[in-house]
Formats: sequence, C-alpha cells, structure tokens
Amino acid sequence: MAGKKKKKKKPVKHRDVDIIRYLRPCQDFVKAHIRIICAAVIALLGLIVYSDSLRGPFVFDDVPIIVNDPIIRSIGGLFADPVHSRLVGYLSFALNYRISGFNVTGYHLFNIAVHMVSAVMVFWLVLLTFRTPFFQTRRTGEASHISEAIAIALFSGLIFVAHPIQTQAVTYIVQRFASLATLFFLLSIIMYAKWRLTDSDPVAIDPEQEKMIGPKGKRIIFYSSSLVAAMLAMGTKEIAFTLPAIMILWEFSFFSGDIKKRVINLIPFVLSILVIPLMFLARNEPLLSARGFTEPPPAIDYFFTQCRVIVTYLRLLFFPVNQNLDYDYPVFDSFFNPSVLFSFLFLLATVGAGAYLYYRSSKRNDSALLRLAGFGIFWFFITLSVESSFITIADVIFEHRLYLPSIGLIFATVALVAQAVYVMGKRYPSISRVVIALALIVVVVLSVSAYSRNKVWGNSIMLWEDVVSKSPGKSRPHNNLGREYQLGGQSEKAEAEFRLAIDINPDDPESHYNLGATYQQKGQLDKAETELLQAIALNPDYADAYYNLGVNYQLAGQVEKAETEFLQAVVLNPGHANAHYNLGAIYQERGQLDKAETELRLAVNSNPSDAGAFYKLGMIYVYQDRFTEAIYPFKKVIELDPGNYEAHNNLGNIYLTQNRFDQALQEYQAALKIKPDYQDARDNLQYLQSVKR
Repeated sequence: MAGKKKKKKKPVKHRDVDIIRYLRPCQDFVKAHIRIICAAVIALLGLIVYSDSLRGPFVFDDVPIIVNDPIIRSIGGLFADPVHSRLVGYLSFALNYRISGFNVTGYHLFNIAVHMVSAVMVFWLVLLTFRTPFFQTRRTGEASHISEAIAIALFSGLIFVAHPIQTQAVTYIVQRFASLATLFFLLSIIMYAKWRLTDSDPVAIDPEQEKMIGPKGKRIIFYSSSLVAAMLAMGTKEIAFTLPAIMILWEFSFFSGDIKKRVINLIPFVLSILVIPLMFLARNEPLLSARGFTEPPPAIDYFFTQCRVIVTYLRLLFFPVNQNLDYDYPVFDSFFNPSVLFSFLFLLATVGAGAYLYYRSSKRNDSALLRLAGFGIFWFFITLSVESSFITIADVIFEHRLYLPSIGLIFATVALVAQAVYVMGKRYPSISRVVIALALIVVVVLSVSAYSRNKVWGNSIMLWEDVVSKSPGKSRPHNNLGREYQLGGQSEKAEAEFRLAIDINPDDPESHYNLGATYQQKGQLDKAETELLQAIALNPDYADAYYNLGVNYQLAGQVEKAETEFLQAVVLNPGHANAHYNLGAIYQERGQLDKAETELRLAVNSNPSDAGAFYKLGMIYVYQDRFTEAIYPFKKVIELDPGNYEAHNNLGNIYLTQNRFDQALQEYQAALKIKPDYQDARDNLQYLQSVKR
C-alpha cells in the first residue's frame, strides 16, 4: 500500500511576512503597556458615554446650591468662620465659577473628569488587590494570574464608568459631592495599598524613586497621601464616614501579620472621621440633622423603608430600567409588611452569602476570587449605611447614593463570574472567550443606556416630563415641571402643573409661591397676592415669598407695602441680592441716596454678576459728583453686559469731566457702535469735538 503523499506547505507570501513583522512589535508594545492601555480605554469610554451631556442645564438642587448661593462666588468666603461642612465640594464649585461663571460646560467637564479618574482608580484598586499577600500565595501560574487580574480589573472599571445608574452622580452637577468624595475615598485606599505593598511586594518599589527618596521616604509619601485623601473625602461628603471601616476590611481581608501593629497603623484613619462632626459643630449644626425638602419619617420607619429601597437599588444595578430623578416611594411603618419583611430576609441572605464567600475563600487555594466577591458585598452594605439605615433623610431614595456602593457590587459580580469561568473552564476550555464576548456586550448595552439617559438630562423640561410620567402622584415633580414651563414662558402649562401639585399636597408652600409668580407674570396681581400670602402662612421663613410679594405690591403701585416685604426678605436672607436691589431702587427714587448706596452695595456683594445693580450704583455716585468712584461700577457693567450703550456713554461723560478726552471719545464711539441712533452719545461726541478744538 502506497504511503500518503505529504501535503506541500503553502509558501508564505512576502506581504504576509511583512504584516507579521509589523504586528509583532505591536503585540510586544501592548504586553509591555497593557495597564496603561486598559486605563486609557476606560477613560475614553467614559468620555464617549458623557460626551453629549456638556450642555445639560442647572436643575433641581443645582439652582439653590450653585446658582443662588453666593458662597461659591468667593473662594475666600468659603474659609470664613464657620467653615462649610462640605468645604472641598464647595471649593470645586467656587473654582468652576472663578473660571467660567455659570457656563454649565465647565461644571460638566469637571464632573466627567472626576468620573473617568474614579473609574481608572477602580481598575487600579483591583490590580493592587491581586498583588496582596492573600492573592500572591494562591497563584495558579504567573501568566494566568496576571491575565486574570487585568481582565477582572478592566471589566470592573468599564462597568463602573459605563453603568447608567452613575448618570445622576455625574450629569446632575451638584451630585459632584458624591462622585468627588468617591474619588478621594478610592485614592485613600489605593495609597494605603501602595504603602502596605512596599513591605510585602518588591515589585511595588520603583528603583529610580528609591534612589531619590529611599524606601522609607516613599512609604511616608504613600501613607501621608492616603491620610490626606481620607480627610479630603471627609470634607466632601458624609458618605466618607465609612472609609475607615472599608480600610480595616481591606487590610484584614488581604493582608496578614502582627495584629497590634496593623491596628496602630489604622488608628489615624479611624480618627479622620472626626473631620465630619467638627465641621458640623463649627457651623452649629446637628450631625444627624434631617436633610431634604419635606419632613423626614421617624428613624424606625426610615429603616423599614430602606430595607425595601436597598432591594430597589440592587434591581437598578442589575437591570437599570425606568430610572427616575425623583421617585414616588412609599414609606413603610411596619416591619411585618410583606415588602419589608421579605426584603429584610433577602438582604440578610445576601450578607450571609458574603460571609460564606469569606469562609470558602479561606479553605481552598483556588477560591481566592471568592474573597474579593465577599469583600465587594460588604463594601456595598457598609458604604450604603450612611444614607440607608437609621439616619433619616426626607428623600428616602436617590440614584446618586449608589455611586460609591456600586463599586463593591461590581467587584463581587465580576469576581464571581471569573470564579465560575475558572471552575467551568476545566471542562469547557473555550468558555472564557464566550464570557468575555458576553461581558463586552454588557458593557456596550450599559454604555448605550447611559448615553440615552444623558439625553434626558440635556433638557430640563424633558427631564421633569420624564419624572412626572414616572411619579404622577408626587407633588414636587409637577411643581418643578411647572417651574420649567414658567421659565420657558409657557404660563398656561405652568399654571396647570402648579395646580396639580397643590391638589396633591395643599400644604406645599413652594407650589403656592410658584403659582403666585405665574399669576404675577400674567398680570393677575390679586390672585398672585393670595397665593404668595398662602405660601408665607405655610412657611413664615420663606424669604423669596416675601420678596415676590414685595414685587407684587410694587407692580400695583403700593411702594410702602413693597418696602416692608423687601425688608422682611433681607432679614430672613441677608444675601438676597434682588431684595437689596429693589430696596436700593426705592430709596433712589425717593432721593435717599445714602440708603440706596448701602442696599446696592449689598446687592452687588451678594451677586457680583448683577449688571443692573452696578449701573444703579454708578448712577448714585454720579448724582453725588463722586465721579472717580463711579468709574468702577460702569466698567463692571460693560464687563458683564458689553451691549450696554448707556454705561459707555456715562463712562464717557465721567472721562470728559476729568479732561480725559481720548478715553471719553472711545466710550462715545463704543456707545454709537452698539446703538448708532443713540442721540445722547451723538450730542456728547459733538460737544467733545467742539471742546477739543
């Protein structure tokens, strides 16, 4: 029998050889820089997902905390006594204001950058965790261990950056408090990890840096950086109160050694939590004060409700559908309500599962990933405890509260999937490819969902219409939608929404106030007065209601009554710029220029972007022949409102009185460039030319 003829090997084409030669350096480059490439991919995905959110307007709490609060308009004011309890977060808003005023793009860019950096830190923290002694002693092979670590870290970072549940903490500008606190929270743990690993992992020591500062100096830098980051987190938002607990959990989950020494090392981080109560005490605020728009439920009812809320949070993390800015969530007052009881049992079982994963991970070398999963479950519940336990908050649920806790659940989910792949891979070697493909599909779906959700945030009317459609029985969404209609000039729609809000909750002063403002816009002053008085009756400390009632009286020609209401508004809110401005205008009309000057100075101090107040202040100086002092207010008007031809003309007149003819000429010409038929400027220019002759 003739032997089989050997199949000739197909010659490799020169072009194929060229391609192979070209690809090999790329492969080597990728292997050498895989961590940097993964971090760049995570950051780039975050940029893509949030690329269409840069023009989203200020909404909801953005308005009182950023737009209307004068504290962010002066960085120095933030450090005045008393120091603000969320100083670091407010400082970031003040920096945004210093750079771009109220241009929303700058605020969004900052929030997106924080989110991207936090996502990269999630990736970094997983990699560092795999270098801890717990994982080092359970390696199944150098190459497989590194690949596994990078894959788990990469998908943890990708899911975190792309998950649509994060949109509220990123696109809702004021919730920077949550995202920025999380960034410092992660940075603190990472620096602590770097400090611990310099003892146990030679790879963690950079020879070049060691030559410059020495191993001891490097350890001091890591430890002190971790402590500083912890204090910055505490000064950003109260959720950082849980950082020492997570630090202790991380230490005792992945390291070993002398317990006494380890506890001593952790004491400074435990003490860092004092930053939070000290800031509250400095402002004479109770630490556990209820926060929100309405009266919070009793602490025990809040706890019962949170049992159900946490289950909702878990559902949103695994199935992020029907997201809502303002949930209409019931408050439960009985532990034996089936919704509460079964939720509590489910959560108890989940915590028990976390404990079981810890137990299993200590018994077998091939179950190390179960320790990361258990750690993630405990991270979720610990970091959620500040806002979902017995500390009452009027609003029982908000999606941005998941920003920090979601990291733990992502760790747990990715680690469990990786463990399942490891176990099943012994029988089905190709399963890892299938799971990676499915994981990439999940990341794409989450990214598309987040991008779509950001579309809703891009328009305030669209956002509140979305909320109303999902929470039709709650008064606040109707009130806020009415407010957006009001700002958009749709007074009929606004009135309808305010009436719906009042029908749902007749005791809501804000809805009465807004309905009164709508009537005022329509010229129905009697109806406006009725609603504004009702708002004041429901909330006697409502400064804006007094102010608007004063405006109502002003429009009706009742100046004495208007003055009384404006004065009451500034008593309740000394920084009420509009009330000071209107008082200044009243005193100016009466010829009480000293009182007018005082009020207008208070107005511009409270609102440095109010061109109208600066103009009136400049005119008062002119009336008093204080021409040199009038220059600054008119220049400020021109800076804030470049099209104000009257300010140019008045500034020209001042220069003319001072014989500064060239500058006067420039100002008159500027006024005429803006308004060519402005007769006052024409006459003044003609007079100037005659004087110069």
